[in-house]
Amino acid sequence: MSKRGQFTLFVVLGIVLLLLVGLFFVFKNDILNFAGITQGVSYPTDVQEVVDHVQECVDASAYEAVVNIGYTGGYFTLPQQSYVADSYAVPYYIYDGEDIGLSSDQLQSELNDYIETLVNTCVDFEQFSDFIITTGEFSLDSQIEQDVVSVSVNYPLTVAVGETSYSIAEPYDTEVEANLGLLHSVALQIVAYDLEHPDDIDYSALLSYGVSNILVAPVDNSTYIYMLQDTTSFGGTGNMTFFFAEHYIHSESECFIDLDCEDGFSCVDDVCVEEEG
Repeated sequence: MSKRGQFTLFVVLGIVLLLLVGLFFVFKNDILNFAGITQGVSYPTDVQEVVDHVQECVDASAYEAVVNIGYTGGYFTLPQQSYVADSYAVPYYIYDGEDIGLSSDQLQSELNDYIETLVNTCVDFEQFSDFIITTGEFSLDSQIEQDVVSVSVNYPLTVAVGETSYSIAEPYDTEVEANLGLLHSVALQIVAYDLEHPDDIDYSALLSYGVSNILVAPVDNSTYIYMLQDTTSFGGTGNMTFFFAEHYIHSESECFIDLDCEDGFSCVDDVCVEEEG
């Protein structure tokens, strides 16, 4: 082969190599994902500590918000129509025959507000005094499934160390294994049934919803509090509990059960009747 032929071959090979390198960088993420390799963003150790701190706050805040929001019927900020006692408050899902239960979209919005508040309370950049940290626009999204809550937080940061600056834009993702979606959907099903049957508590129906425990507690002549509890959440290490209340208008003589009546009276045919003797 002549030198001219060799030169032409080298040129062709060089062009092919450049094309392959270019294509790799264009489709790098797809190629790595296809090969089962996940590409992570690496930072110097001290900067990584900032990233880890925010991630830890997101993890802890999501867990705390999911657990606690169940105790307040899915609300971060309780509505005005709530049953309020000395040590607790429960939102009404039925009030005087009207369905005022929390929708799935409202539950997601309340949870987002809860998590955002906790994250902003948790994150403390003052401990990283060697850095100049600038924060971007915070945003958060959650997905509430039957048995898991997924959270993705966008919290862009610019971390300056001396003359070097690092831009941190990757989202902080986390999951909480809790049946929040299931318990909320069961609460709405109970509300739908109770609206059609306001004078009846069907305990057989309550057992059919697939929830570990359901308790119904009459707290006065007009208010009933439901407690739904799931024992399979958090990997079986804790309970997911969900409260809501129902309010009905009754005359003093009307009742569902004996507890609706004053002392010395029993509930007979939905009417409080004075006990004999």
